Amino acid sequence: MTGSPHRQSISPVYIASLYRQSISPVYIASLYRQSISGEFMQRSLVARYYIISVLVLSALVAISLIWNLDNLDRQDVRLATAEAEANWKKDQAFRQWATLHGGLYVRPNKRTPPNPYLGHLPNRDIKTTKGADLTLMNPAYMMRQMTEEFEDMYGVKGKITGQILLNPRNKADAWELSALKAFDRGAKKVVEQTNIEGAPYLRLMRPMIMKKGCVKCHGHLGFKEGDIRGGVSVSIPLSSYIAAGRGTKQIMLVSHGGVWFSGLFILAFVAFRSRRHEKKDFQAKRDLHNAYDQLEARVDERTHELTDTNTELKSQIAERQRAEIAVIRSEERISAIVENAVDGIITIDNRGIVDSINPAAEKIFGYSASQIIGSSISMLMPTEEARKHDSNISRYLDGGPSNIIGMGREVQGRRKDGELFPMHLAVSEFSLEDKQMFTGIIRDITASKEAEKALYQAKSEAEEASQAKSEFLSSMSHELRSPLNSILGFGQLMALNPDEPLTEEQAEAVDHISKSGKHLLELIDGVLDLAKIEAGSVGVSIEKTSLASALAESQDTLNAMAQARGITFVLPQDMASVPVVLADSTRLRQVLLNLMSNAIKYNRENGTVTILVTKTGDSRVRVGITDVGEGIPKDRQSELFVPFSRLSKESTDIQGTGIGLVICKNLIEAMKGTVGFESEIGKGTTFWFELPIARHTDANDVDQQPADNPLLTLGTSTSVDGKILYVEDNPDNLELMRKIVSRVRGLSMISSHTAELGIQMAKDMQPGVIILDINLPGMSGLQAVKLLTTDAATKDIPVIALSAAATKRDIENGLEAGFVEYLTKPLNVVEVIEAIRSALKLS
Repeated sequence: MTGSPHRQSISPVYIASLYRQSISPVYIASLYRQSISGEFMQRSLVARYYIISVLVLSALVAISLIWNLDNLDRQDVRLATAEAEANWKKDQAFRQWATLHGGLYVRPNKRTPPNPYLGHLPNRDIKTTKGADLTLMNPAYMMRQMTEEFEDMYGVKGKITGQILLNPRNKADAWELSALKAFDRGAKKVVEQTNIEGAPYLRLMRPMIMKKGCVKCHGHLGFKEGDIRGGVSVSIPLSSYIAAGRGTKQIMLVSHGGVWFSGLFILAFVAFRSRRHEKKDFQAKRDLHNAYDQLEARVDERTHELTDTNTELKSQIAERQRAEIAVIRSEERISAIVENAVDGIITIDNRGIVDSINPAAEKIFGYSASQIIGSSISMLMPTEEARKHDSNISRYLDGGPSNIIGMGREVQGRRKDGELFPMHLAVSEFSLEDKQMFTGIIRDITASKEAEKALYQAKSEAEEASQAKSEFLSSMSHELRSPLNSILGFGQLMALNPDEPLTEEQAEAVDHISKSGKHLLELIDGVLDLAKIEAGSVGVSIEKTSLASALAESQDTLNAMAQARGITFVLPQDMASVPVVLADSTRLRQVLLNLMSNAIKYNRENGTVTILVTKTGDSRVRVGITDVGEGIPKDRQSELFVPFSRLSKESTDIQGTGIGLVICKNLIEAMKGTVGFESEIGKGTTFWFELPIARHTDANDVDQQPADNPLLTLGTSTSVDGKILYVEDNPDNLELMRKIVSRVRGLSMISSHTAELGIQMAKDMQPGVIILDINLPGMSGLQAVKLLTTDAATKDIPVIALSAAATKRDIENGLEAGFVEYLTKPLNVVEVIEAIRSALKLS
């Protein structure tokens, strides 16, 4: 990247232009083309990170918006359901009261004529001693009038109905009939959101049970005490809830849109500054307004309306019954609830003096009621908690805000024996006889806290075990790669020497050494891959990939192996019709090579390996790889896809690790595919996998990685001018590098066994290239490269890493530290020479 030597000032016009460009489709498309072109490595990284960040940001904002909008809709239904439950309970209270009193005698009038459906009762119509006419209103008759008035006033519908009716006016509609049938099947309640006359309603219905007082009016219909004679429904209009939530949804849309556009702007700004090597901190903050304010206000308003309505209805009932009975029953009900509550309940006055305590609270704190009532609530809390509690209450009583009233929080409590314990406390306020009172609901959460602690400890132990396993595998890989470097490196030098060709016997021996070394390397890589899969850290990059190219390249790679056993490949004749798939191109080739090499190894001599590609529906393609080997016995098929299981083939001359199929299965599933197999004894085995088909495929968008170039022959004709400094503490690896360098005309080598000495030699002798091992005695290779790239005397010398630390993280750390290239052991001789040649061009 190039740029002005002067920093560009960040003017408002510059920021605006940057923002407009960041959201331009043309700009995003150009970044994507840069990311796949490979022409500018730095731009490619920035472009990819920008595109990935934009996609992640868009996904998070979309998920948040969808979740919040759905939560609002659910909130409306919950509030409407609560309102329906409250109305239903009031309906039942009125009916129970009327039933207990055998109905209600009123003066008949035009609105309330004698009930024709009670004509079978001898005392339906009576006269008072003063000659006034009275007619009996049974509970259903009374509630029908009340619900009609309630619907006219507030829009809330109520109805009693059944399958066998006394009054035809109570005939069930379709929804009510469905609910009644549900009661016959044992349902206790039916709640559903539906339309009534085109308007949205929340409908709730519970069964109506025959009680002793109901037999008087309904017994002649065949009902007995305890029978379900019907149900009582309540229908709450949802229009007001929907209207209240519409504004909140608009705010959510605007706020999420603002967050999204702000995120695009920030990402674009960072991308621009990174591409110009400008390191400028840019931090953007925007507070998200509380989207629930309007909803909470609406809930409070609705709650007040319901409270006022409830007070008015209670007043009407109180006029028809003696106040003393109502008070006694109310007190008994509340007392029963409090006495049997699982959570502790304590009431205090505005001075913090305990007024009442329920048995659950006595059990939690270890005090009896007589020991607590009349004392300060502070005795149940530690000194600091008590001080904070008193301060909050005092501030609230003085008219200030409170952070404890009307909400729950976690605090510490103190038992009678002095033990401190965690508890959940919710405080609410009420008035009693013009006195301001507070209620605290307490839950002992000691057990849940201990469970959380145990869970955290178990998680920590699991993470430590996983880390230890990763460190062991990394160490094992390093220790095995180091001797393999010498084995395979010297083997390559012997094989790639046309000036001193090997005899046939020597060439065969070298070939055996190379094959065994490569097999051990495959085992190491396979174990590391398996560890990544088990840890859930294997990554795939899904993109449009040419399946035909992957099949052809895999065949080319395995042709020599197949020819050695006389195996013939049979591929689809029309490769042009093979669809493009959505997959990780590298992982797809890894799967194909594994399955196809297995088909060769477990085939019979001079057999065939048939590869069949078929579409399964419009969106997926199946690739089947079939051999004509001996097949897999049914009693052993369950052992497939089990790590290190080779189905008793360990004692044969067929090489393998027993983890290839496990890796294939996990890789295919990571690419949203499936794996399977069919096998028949004596006929062979088919392993298949399915992957999604890419849609609207453009040839320019498809990853068609070409096959690797054939290995170049290394001889005395190879020529590179320059001097290299090799820093390595292993004598065998030093000797191998000397042998490699000696094969190249014009190339010389100096060496050091420590990083400290190597840095001094680099300053004194100014080599054209430095090759560094990572794990060195004393200063490490990572520390050394940082010093070399920052020292004026050595900063222009390219530094190449050559290390047995070969994990993805090791390579990323090395490139970030300053290495121009990171090679892993065991080395490839041609790759080393090419890396040196490229580095010398940079020198």
